[in-house]
Amino acid sequence: MLNFRLYDKELDIDLEEWSKDNYSEYYNDVHKYALFNESISQLFQSYVDNPDQMGSIFDKLIVVEEDDLKIALIVVNYFESEKDNKKVFGINPILINPEYINRGYGKRIVKHLTECKGRIFGMVPDRIYAGIDVCNSRCKHLFESLGFKLVGKTDDNEFLYYELDL
Repeated sequence: MLNFRLYDKELDIDLEEWSKDNYSEYYNDVHKYALFNESISQLFQSYVDNPDQMGSIFDKLIVVEEDDLKIALIVVNYFESEKDNKKVFGINPILINPEYINRGYGKRIVKHLTECKGRIFGMVPDRIYAGIDVCNSRCKHLFESLGFKLVGKTDDNEFLYYELDL
């Protein structure tokens, strides 16, 4: 069973290993698609230092565990859409533990979030949203396979936006 909890900088210090080049053959993917050449603690600190960076309601880093194994880290932005005032659960990004990439965890996590309608940590969203690097074909396929629809892209064409109405 997947368990979701808030990231704790001290408790989750071991997640720093995920961003090191000798940790996994997926080092380049981890940095290109999820960490953008930052460590997890740097990513966390950027949200602490800039609390209103993405979400108008809140931004959180969430650790996903199964049987005491840390499977993933998700950056969640919870905000109100400017276009229709609906509440949105934003996923951007999901970082699967590089040791467990291509084992179905990404799909299980996103499927769980869609089945519970994003209702974790007090959120009650109307839709789930994901920003995905245009080159990340695995991630695009995952979201499309779970019913997410492509709804836009960034002006620089580097990221695609997918949504699923709940």
